[in-house]
Amino acid sequence: MERNEVFYDWLRAKLFEVEDDKAREEWLTTSVNELAEVLAKKPHEVRCYTLVALDANIPVDNSRIVATYEIVKKHWTSVEGKYPQAPTGILRGVILSALYQLGTKDPELCRIVYYTASGYAQFVQFGSEQPVIDRILREFGRDVEDEATSEWELEKAPAAPSFAQFKLKDFKLGSAKVDDATLKTSLQAAAGITESGYASYSQNQSQNQVWATNFAGLASAGITGAIEAAIKGFGESLSTTALQNEINKFFTGVSESLATAFEGSFHSLQAVEQRSKLLWWKETLYSVALGKGYREIDTAVLPVVMAIDLAKMLPDVTPVSVDYLLTDTYRAVVGARWKRRRYLNYCPHSTK
Repeated sequence: MERNEVFYDWLRAKLFEVEDDKAREEWLTTSVNELAEVLAKKPHEVRCYTLVALDANIPVDNSRIVATYEIVKKHWTSVEGKYPQAPTGILRGVILSALYQLGTKDPELCRIVYYTASGYAQFVQFGSEQPVIDRILREFGRDVEDEATSEWELEKAPAAPSFAQFKLKDFKLGSAKVDDATLKTSLQAAAGITESGYASYSQNQSQNQVWATNFAGLASAGITGAIEAAIKGFGESLSTTALQNEINKFFTGVSESLATAFEGSFHSLQAVEQRSKLLWWKETLYSVALGKGYREIDTAVLPVVMAIDLAKMLPDVTPVSVDYLLTDTYRAVVGARWKRRRYLNYCPHSTK
């Protein structure tokens, strides 16, 4: 298992209060692992646990503090003797370590922790805990930004479909073979030779025409039968099912290749559309939800309205720069109002 840097940051800051006791350190590490397993099965709890871990004044009877304490007591059995009440500092360190462990493995949980913590951290001073919180925000923020940038970037080159060559595998044709013995027997019968080897026709001139006629009819019938039998055997060796399977495999590969190429192109189109929507929103300064421009909305509710409008346009993963887009757009609206108000103060009779 990878080293949990947040755990050791909390340990080095002496916030775990284990006093270089390796056994206690091991018990707390085991508690972190168990809590991480619990939260992995309950991702909806991650946001609440993040807020609890960041709150230095969290009450000891908070349900998530109590649940974490129960986990710690399973491994550090004597902890209640040392801490009759839940040691929130230690438990918050356990929670932060578990969240860090989860976030480094699961991108979705990483986003939840980062967005929750970054929003909360703007209004709080963490004191000696600040380096630990900064590590989480820095590392998780980088991971979220990388993921968002990857989602929003354009393909460097259009994906060209690649088709495999059409080849028939395990598809064999039988050979057309004439049965010599059958053909020979038929010709002998046509010539008037009996099975004992004697001629059945007389050799006088008057019967030659009869012999020729009989030979032609019987010989042609024998040859035709032999050839038809050979062709029939050849035809039976042709498997339409095998041929259909090979053709279907080929076109399945073609379909998959086209789907992959179209998916890459569609991703690029989505990225372009996303940027275009944001730029259009910034330039028009219009709230679709309220059906009016931001300059017409009361300043007291304007930040909330703008944030909601922007959030509705965004996917789950967004670059950090989008936050600055909201801030600058808000300033553009408020700044324009301030400039107009100052102008009217100087020119009270102006109707502009």
